[in-house]
Amino acid sequence: MSKAQKSANKPLDETPPASDVAPSLCIDFILKENLMFLIIRNLSVVAATDVRISFSQELSILGGSKLLSKLSVFHKLRYLAPYKEMEVFLDPAESFLSQFEDKNTVITITVAYAAEQGKRIKQSITHDLAIYLDLPTTLKHHHND
Repeated sequence: MSKAQKSANKPLDETPPASDVAPSLCIDFILKENLMFLIIRNLSVVAATDVRISFSQELSILGGSKLLSKLSVFHKLRYLAPYKEMEVFLDPAESFLSQFEDKNTVITITVAYAAEQGKRIKQSITHDLAIYLDLPTTLKHHHND
């Protein structure tokens, strides 16, 4: 039987070996119970190594006391396990989103990383944080009566 015939007889649902699979990372903003988070998620069966994450503009977090890009997780993440998810707290939504009143709401996140076999991968993900600006809030305002 020739190689072509063997290949044609291969089951379609066969998963490629992990050595042939590249990591796939997702970086996303999440609004949860009026708190903003940034999620770093490895969507694949293989680890990502030497992960570097950068932002198209500086973002303030923790009430303006820190810059998001200065957190170690964005430039010292040596290993991100398969299917691992990291959740980075940013700020209460109102505080985090207030910085966009006079600023562009479109943020491009560039993530660069390596597959375990050493191949470098770079991708850009663009988010428009304006989608969060007019969402209804569940914050309860307490009044002293």
